Amino acid sequence: MAQRETERIQDQFARAFEGAAWHGRPVLDLLSHISAAGIGGVIAFTVSQRTKELGIRLALRSSRKAVVALLLRQGFAVTAGGLVLGVVGALALGGYVESLLYGVETTDLATFVAVMSAFAAVAFVAVLVLARRVAKIDPREVLTSE
Repeated sequence: MAQRETERIQDQFARAFEGAAWHGRPVLDLLSHISAAGIGGVIAFTVSQRTKELGIRLALRSSRKAVVALLLRQGFAVTAGGLVLGVVGALALGGYVESLLYGVETTDLATFVAVMSAFAAVAFVAVLVLARRVAKIDPREVLTSE
């Protein structure tokens, strides 16, 4: 009798919190958009700080393709480091989050892969757009700007 009562209470509890995932969804979407904007902003700031250096590279006859490849390589190195730190942080705080939320698995591989892929794609697009913009600059303008 007690087991049946416990199962009934657990079922009611689970039904009560089924909709909670939908209420949290807009907040998670907003947070992911803010994170994506942050990634783009950091990359844009980093590239803008290096505009003079990249202009000098172009003035010294480095090919535009080489400059784009340099920025992509360095952008991916920073992105990979950020993804590793993010996974480590998520795994470290996962137990705490799991204790606060009912029915949440913190080591869901599909979620980790999806989030990492999304952030890597955002970083790739941000680096590519900025690298192509830098490759189009005139080295004379950069060198005479300051």
